[in-house]
Amino acid sequence: MARIKLHGDYVSQPCRALALVMKANNIAYDFVSIPLLPISDRSCKPEGNAAAVNPFKWVPTLEVEGDGCIWESSAALQYLAEMDGVPEHWYPRSGRARVMVNTYLASHGSDTRKNASGYFVRSYVGKYFNMSFTEDEVKEIREGFEKLLDKLETIWLKDATYIAGSDISIADIHCITELTQVGTTGYDMVKNRPKLKAWMERVKDKLQPHFDDVCKKPLATFAEDFMKLQASKNQESKKENKKSLKCNIKLHGDYVSQPCRALALVMKANNIAYDFVSIPLLPISDRSCKPEGNAAAVNPFKWVPTLEVEGDGCIWESSAALQYLAEMDGVPEHWYPKSGRARVMVNTYLASHGSDTRKNSSGYFVRSYVGKYFNMTFTEDEVKEIQEGFEKLLDKLETIWLKDATYIAGSDISIADIHCITELTQVGTTGYDMVKNRPKLKAWMERVKDKLQPHFDDVCKKPLATFAEDFKKFQKSKNQESKKDNKKSSSCQIL
Repeated sequence: MARIKLHGDYVSQPCRALALVMKANNIAYDFVSIPLLPISDRSCKPEGNAAAVNPFKWVPTLEVEGDGCIWESSAALQYLAEMDGVPEHWYPRSGRARVMVNTYLASHGSDTRKNASGYFVRSYVGKYFNMSFTEDEVKEIREGFEKLLDKLETIWLKDATYIAGSDISIADIHCITELTQVGTTGYDMVKNRPKLKAWMERVKDKLQPHFDDVCKKPLATFAEDFMKLQASKNQESKKENKKSLKCNIKLHGDYVSQPCRALALVMKANNIAYDFVSIPLLPISDRSCKPEGNAAAVNPFKWVPTLEVEGDGCIWESSAALQYLAEMDGVPEHWYPKSGRARVMVNTYLASHGSDTRKNSSGYFVRSYVGKYFNMTFTEDEVKEIQEGFEKLLDKLETIWLKDATYIAGSDISIADIHCITELTQVGTTGYDMVKNRPKLKAWMERVKDKLQPHFDDVCKKPLATFAEDFKKFQKSKNQESKKDNKKSSSCQIL
C-alpha cells in the first residue's frame, strides 16, 4: 500500500494538479474518492471522510504517512516536488526559476483560481444550481478572467517557454488545471493569444499520457453530465414559466370523484402546483363528503371537489373551477379558447354537462351497478329510464359532438374533453362496453387518454382500478351475507 493518500475528486482542479505531479513522477498513491457538492470543488459532502483528515473539511487533502495531512494544494505540490528522486525542474532548489515558481504560487489563489473558477461558476454552471449573481458581479469576474489571460500572454509567457522559465514546473500544472476547467464551457481562451495557446499545447504534450487520464477524461464526463443537467434544468424552467400565476391552490376531494379527477388532470397537464386535501366520500355519492371532512369549512354546499385558491376563495362547481384553471396565465389557450367557435363549443358542452353527461353516466353507474349493493332501490322503470338516457348520451357523442371533430370543441383538446371522459371512465369500471359500434367515440377516448399521459394513469386508471378491486370484495361480502340470510329463512320452523 502506498504511503500517500490523495483524498478528493478529479472534478477538482487542484486535485488533478496533485495527481498529475505524482503520475508524472511515478509517485505511488492511493486515491480516496470524496464526491463533491455540485458546485464547489473544495467543499466535500458530509459523508466523505475529509473531515477526519482536514480541519477545513475540503478537498484535495494529501495524507502522507509520517508527515500528516497537507490541505493546501500549493503546499502539497511543493511537498511532492521536493521528494527524493523528483527532478529539480518541478520545483527548482534555487535561482530565478525558484523565485518565479514561488511568485506564481503566491498569486495562484488570489488571481488564477479566483478568476478562472469564478468565471466558471458565475458565467456558466452557477445558474443551473440556483446560484444568483448580479450583472455587476458577472461582469467583474469576466473582466478579471480576461485580465488573467492577458497577464499570462504578455507577462508570464512573454519571453518564457513555461511559467518559471525553460522547463515545466508545478506552477504550470497548477495553472493549466484551472484553465482546462473553463475549457469545458466552450470559451475560446486562446483567441488572439498565440503564446498562451502554444504553452497550453506544450504542457499537455509534456504530461501525456497522464493528462488525458487525469484531466481530459474526467472533464469530458463532467461536461457530458452537465449537458444533461442543463437540458433537465431548461425543461424545468419551461414548465415553471407556464406557472406564471403565483398562488396557493388546494384541491379538496377524493380521486374516486369524477370531477375531482377532472380538476387534477387539468392542473397536472399544465404543471399547476396544488395541495391535495383528502376528503373520503360516502360509498355512493361522489359529491357529498363525510361529516368529519372539512368540505363544510370551504364549501357551503358541503360537497367535493372544491378548489380553494389563495386570494380568490373557493370554487365549488367543477365546471367553474375548470374554467378558472384554464384561464390562468401561462395555460395554453386550447384548454379554454379565448374566442371563436371553439369557445362557443366548450361553453355549450359545459352548460349541458351536469344535466346530460353527468346525470346519465353517474345515474347509470349507480342504478345499474353499485346501488343495489348499498341498499338503494330503484323501480324497473327508473333503471330502464337511466339506461336509455345513457345510451342516448353515447349516441350524441358519436353522431353529434364527434361527428366531424377530433375533440369535443374542435381540433384540440379542451376542458370539455376532460370533464366528459372522467365521467365515462367511471362507468368503464362496470365492464360495460360503451364504444361498441361507436368508432368515433372509441377513437376519441383513446386519443384523450394518450394526450393526458402519464397523468391519466396516475389520476384515473390507478384510483379506478383500486375502486373496482375494492368493490368486487364488497360485492362478494354482500352476496355471502345474502346467502346466509336465505339459509336462515328457509330453515326456520313454521308453527
